[in-house]
Amino acid sequence: MSDSSQSIEIGTVATLHGHATASLNGVSHELTLGSPVHEDETVTTAAGSTLELHFTDGTVLAQSAASTVILDEYVYDPNAGNAELLFKLAEGGMRAVSGEIVKANPEGFVIETPLATVGIRGTAFFVLLTPDGQVVGVEQMDPAHIVQVQTPQGLMNIAMQGEFIAVQLDGFISDPSQITEDLVQQLRDAIPLINEPQGSFFEQFGPPEQGDDGGQGDGQGDGGGDQNQGDQNQGDQGGHDGANADGGDGGDGGGD
Repeated sequence: MSDSSQSIEIGTVATLHGHATASLNGVSHELTLGSPVHEDETVTTAAGSTLELHFTDGTVLAQSAASTVILDEYVYDPNAGNAELLFKLAEGGMRAVSGEIVKANPEGFVIETPLATVGIRGTAFFVLLTPDGQVVGVEQMDPAHIVQVQTPQGLMNIAMQGEFIAVQLDGFISDPSQITEDLVQQLRDAIPLINEPQGSFFEQFGPPEQGDDGGQGDGQGDGGGDQNQGDQNQGDQGGHDGANADGGDGGDGGGD
């Protein structure tokens, strides 16, 4: 594929606060509200910027500031029974709510990071890259579903919503720990979602705070800043800042 005009459109930008780009084969363009995204594109957010993507199967993906996600593989053809998704988180953090692909192919929804492969079996989840490794957690999970995290050092399942695990830089994985209220607030600030899923573990801490202003600092101009949805609290910090304290504690458990 030579450019995005020849690649497969798989979703659109639902919200954008600040600036973000999509690139393919060395060609980059600015994203705006409603912009399509395509298979194989790399989506990057600037400092102080967040966005949310909605895909054709109903999957929702929100990116933190200073994040990079590669939309490596996306196949959804319900008439032909084809359903598969492989995205790669290279920098920053993400929150996501799975859609029809997981229902059609429970083994077909995978997130890769520099440290681990995360298999999603129908859930709302987050993945954060931190200076100490990465954190993977589950916000909402349907019965009998799991999130599976695998590294060269081993494999760990998260079988309950409201739990997270930490992966150390050497690949060791902690036992699951309960998500704290502080981590919930950090995630909401750093990676806001338009609509958190019903029945989420996060509901016990109340609804997300409403943002009082529509702009952000860090040199983000009026062009991108005006495109936010205005009903979520927009945090200036990246996803890797949001989980350092909690993720580090979990990581210690993995090394024991």
